[in-house]
Amino acid sequence: MKFFSFAYILFFLILSAQAQQTEKTTLRSKHPNVKEIFYVLKGTNIKHGEYHKTCYGVIKVSEKGRYNNGVKTGIWEYYDQKGAVEHRYDFSRHELLYEKDIPHTLLEPLNPY
Repeated sequence: MKFFSFAYILFFLILSAQAQQTEKTTLRSKHPNVKEIFYVLKGTNIKHGEYHKTCYGVIKVSEKGRYNNGVKTGIWEYYDQKGAVEHRYDFSRHELLYEKDIPHTLLEPLNPY
């Protein structure tokens, strides 16, 4: 029980330290109509933390994931105009995990034996 309490406290200390090191930024461009919401390291324009981008126009598409010191990391998801996941890519492992129009069996590594 003490371990879980310690882990819980440590998690929130790390989370609060992360919040103090970053600041939320929202960018909106006019052509094409793009909205980005992300975090940067304080005092810089280096993306660090959650990222979400939406492109509005004839169709609406979006993407979300995380940055670590300006580098995409972890699993990113890309959404179609209906909000359904179109692609899922793991930037940490450099691996396509899911693509809507490709059968899942084609995404599995080939076994040469």
